[in-house]
Amino acid sequence: DIIQSSRATSGRELMETFQGVIRKINQEYSSRFYSPMTITLGDEFQSVVVNLDAGIQSIIALEEELLALEKPFSLRYVLHYGKIETPLNPVVAYEMIGPGLTDARKMLNQLKSRSKVRFEVRLANQELSEHFSRLFHLYQYFYDRWNKKDYTLVNTFLEFRDYKIVARKLSKDPSLVWRRNRSLCIPEYISLKQLLVSSTKLIRHA
Repeated sequence: DIIQSSRATSGRELMETFQGVIRKINQEYSSRFYSPMTITLGDEFQSVVVNLDAGIQSIIALEEELLALEKPFSLRYVLHYGKIETPLNPVVAYEMIGPGLTDARKMLNQLKSRSKVRFEVRLANQELSEHFSRLFHLYQYFYDRWNKKDYTLVNTFLEFRDYKIVARKLSKDPSLVWRRNRSLCIPEYISLKQLLVSSTKLIRHA
């Protein structure tokens, strides 16, 4: 869900942005979903992903899309493994019932009471759940520490990686850009993102 959506200065603008972000992720990553991301209760959304890897990559894609838009709002996520007892709806994430969906909503409500935590993962294996929740805790630390004045630079780093190319694209001094690459912890963020994704592959082949 959207964090503190009630405090938005323009609810209409916020919802239009939110709808656009959800629509873009569904279009670009449709193969990740059994049931696509769907806005359900105004500022909340849900989907059914094909596997853990798809869920994690979809969350990262949402976060980086919001970063590209200069973070107009923040999202809170629950990634839960559970049973759905009705047929999957491949068009919108409606009209499905099961303990997996019920438990995910309970988890989201509990997460709202922990105001600084934005991510929670609960899988069939508790140890793995804790592993991915910890990784996302670190992910949030790096992501949320960037200020608005940094967004353009961070986005350009995520697109091109090489500080010399970034400096050329932004018409900035290469030595300054190199230092900002370190102070913004771009290499650490990228390594953590890769670790989140590679962990799912290691589990799958274990």
